[in-house]
Amino acid sequence: MNPKFEEIIPVFRKFLEQQGFPGEIVWVAPEHTICCGRAEWKIFENECVDEEDIKLKYQDADDKKFGVRFCALCVNDETSYCYLIVPTSELDADYKLLTYENVKLSVPAEMPHARILRRGFRASWYQMRESIKFKEWKELVFRID
Repeated sequence: MNPKFEEIIPVFRKFLEQQGFPGEIVWVAPEHTICCGRAEWKIFENECVDEEDIKLKYQDADDKKFGVRFCALCVNDETSYCYLIVPTSELDADYKLLTYENVKLSVPAEMPHARILRRGFRASWYQMRESIKFKEWKELVFRID
């Protein structure tokens, strides 16, 4: 059995802080972000995934006997923008090395910077400019389902 969600979140916060990043977590999904290269992500202002949704996905993974991975995507001075990877099948869990009772915590070797962006013309321009390569990568790797 995986640890309870309420137990693992403080561990993840402490892990982030030990890596030198803020312990304040905002959960994001691909549609809340724009990849601007390896060094920067644009995060849409006031858009995030509710922690209750993350908890439900975590519990669903536990019910299916899958491991999970808590990941940091990018940071700014006050916040770590994070997401949760849950395997979609037993084969997917094997490929991702997320076996049952396996909760992984990860941060990129070089943490990208997060910049907050309001929806509007500028955001539309960045979305059009985001390369297809990054969009495909985002959908495959930065996946919450």
